[in-house]
Amino acid sequence: MADQNGNEGAVRSTLVENELARVLSSQTFRRANRMRELLGYVVKETLDGAALTEAKAAHEVFGKDENFDASIDPEVRIQYGRLRRKLAEYYATEGKQAPIMIDLPPRKYGPVFLPHKAEDSAVPMAPTPTPNTAQAEPELRSIAVLPFANLTNDAANDVFCYGLTEEIISRLASESSTDVVASSSAFLFKDKSVDVREVGAELGVQMILEGSVRMEDTRTRVMVRLARVNDGIAVWSDSFDAEVEGALNTQQSVADKVMQSLPADLGRKQA
Repeated sequence: MADQNGNEGAVRSTLVENELARVLSSQTFRRANRMRELLGYVVKETLDGAALTEAKAAHEVFGKDENFDASIDPEVRIQYGRLRRKLAEYYATEGKQAPIMIDLPPRKYGPVFLPHKAEDSAVPMAPTPTPNTAQAEPELRSIAVLPFANLTNDAANDVFCYGLTEEIISRLASESSTDVVASSSAFLFKDKSVDVREVGAELGVQMILEGSVRMEDTRTRVMVRLARVNDGIAVWSDSFDAEVEGALNTQQSVADKVMQSLPADLGRKQA
């Protein structure tokens, strides 16, 4: 579709800009100021032909400085995950009859513009980036270890749970071939009721390891679960008992048992 001067790009841009205006003025987005700012930014940059990256969004939308490190600070990924869910909510409710849809694919930082109804499938959209098959699915497994929950009534045991989580993260990073999210990112989810599918999308990982700790007298029981983020299904779980022999020794003992019991493809590196 083109205007009377043959300017097809202008028509495509106008369709997208009109849809953006509808989305930003919707009830779904009206109070979500950060989401409105981020959506407006990514759409404008894409229409202008700019290549979007996590670092660029961090600097231009979230005010991060030149020291921004995505492996330590997951705010951009978290906000992108929230924007994806907000868009899905809009198109499931207010935007049901929208002629086109603004979509933000997982692991991408630029949106794509799609026909929203079958009868509009002939409407030309703004060009979408050529898929990069190398980025579509990481070759290596990736995992985040969430802070272990303290199931006792003693807040002092939070220190033990923190140390155990750090020990397992360290062991996975050094002894397995799995990419492991830094503890500074994973600990943003401490004491939160989470859906592993949402956490996985926000942190950009394939697996989530989570667990709990119960301490009674001289014994410690640790429950551990490994789940896939694409469907939230637990693929492995186990429990471990240990005598309390000082926090450090107990953490190391439990970490040993976890590493020995994990599925083979997340276990120790092959010699």
